[in-house]
Amino acid sequence: MMVVMNRLLLQPMILMLFLASRMTLLVHAQEEVMPKVGDNICVQGFIMDTYCIELGNLLDNPKVVTLSPNGPTDHSVHCLLDVRQCYTSRFEVLNLLTDNSGWYGRAWSISTNQPILDYGRSVGRCDTCEKGVENAIPRGLRLTMTATVLDLGDADTPPLIQLVDNGIAPFEEFETICGNSTRYIPPNGIIATGAGALTQTIIIHGSIMLVGWGLLLPTGAIVARFGKHRPNAWWFKLHRVIQPLGLTFALIGWIIALLNFTTLEGSFDGRLNYPHALLGMTTMCIGLIQPLNAIIRPHGPEEGKPKST
Repeated sequence: MMVVMNRLLLQPMILMLFLASRMTLLVHAQEEVMPKVGDNICVQGFIMDTYCIELGNLLDNPKVVTLSPNGPTDHSVHCLLDVRQCYTSRFEVLNLLTDNSGWYGRAWSISTNQPILDYGRSVGRCDTCEKGVENAIPRGLRLTMTATVLDLGDADTPPLIQLVDNGIAPFEEFETICGNSTRYIPPNGIIATGAGALTQTIIIHGSIMLVGWGLLLPTGAIVARFGKHRPNAWWFKLHRVIQPLGLTFALIGWIIALLNFTTLEGSFDGRLNYPHALLGMTTMCIGLIQPLNAIIRPHGPEEGKPKST
């Protein structure tokens, strides 16, 4: 009799638990919302600058890959808020990828950096941060943000959002501010591409410059130096082809640098980027006036005519 009574009591409880689990799954299914342009949303994630993302490795810790499991947490507030190349490039919100790899992807792009700069300098540890801040954040700036969607982006570009006034809070306050009834997800998913694009550009720039300044231009100079006393002036024919070709390679490499790098917008910060850019600009200016020098320099007399004294 007792067994029958227990079964009668357990059956409704089991049914209620089953229905509750179904309702929980239903609620979770309703939480994921893809916003439209103009929607007000609430998101969270690590803040990282596009410069470091495209570099592929953290600027102040090159051993760490930007979107790796340790990338966002090791990204220093100093790098984010003090280094000009970083804080002048657009900030993005990074979230974990959905493949359970532990790697991060680019979820949202922030329209203007100033709100993040102001808030970060009030809670972080950096050269331009407020002094004496208790429990200042040294690395891994993770925030909760309320924003308005401006653009949905595409497969390679995260959606663009504009932070609302006073719409930034610590990550720990996400549920308090945003609640747990709705989870906004990027329309094109969390983007895992784009990291390391700047490194590829640097390699292309360096390779072209190496061909121009390291191979062709020195070869043309060596041909002129050791071949000018040979008969038939074959050295001059080679020199006249090699030097313009080498300068063309150097010019292409220079244009790539001017269009893609912002080093000259900053100042010397202890690394060799800024001196390299200054020396490169000087060298290219000198190199570009060399053809003019070849035209206006004194030329030897025509065959059969005496040399001037």
